[in-house]
Amino acid sequence: MNNLSIKIKILLIVILSLICLSATSIYILNGVFKTRSQAVSSLNTAEDIIKQSEFIHELQKERGYSAGFIANGKDADKNLKEQRAKVDGVLSKLSNKDELSSELNSIRAKVDNKESFALIAPKFHDMIENTLIFENSLASSSEPDMKDNLARIFSISKIKEYFGIT
Repeated sequence: MNNLSIKIKILLIVILSLICLSATSIYILNGVFKTRSQAVSSLNTAEDIIKQSEFIHELQKERGYSAGFIANGKDADKNLKEQRAKVDGVLSKLSNKDELSSELNSIRAKVDNKESFALIAPKFHDMIENTLIFENSLASSSEPDMKDNLARIFSISKIKEYFGIT
């Protein structure tokens, strides 16, 4: 090392410093990209859960209009059609829309045939319950703090469903 010129010694120090700086920068950038991808994933999950919750809310209203349609006939027909359009609008945005639409169409056919609402109401309830289960499965892939908050929200949603609050 004593045989090297001052120019080479300074160059070695600079190169070694640049290598350390580059390694540190790569480490920091890797952490930033991981955090960003987790944030995007959490955002997508949250957006899907919000859409699922909106679907549940609109479906609960359709359930009420369906009961009115079966009981009153043509008087409630207009309201039911408007509500079905709202439900279909929300349904089209969901990630599990294919699964839900076939089940919803079978329930709607029974409502249109004016079958007993006592037999139809549990089908609405089961559909809402399955949507809550699907939301819960979406939340299970989230960050731990987000999981806790979502668990609280799902508990409130279940309570609302059991008590019929829309």
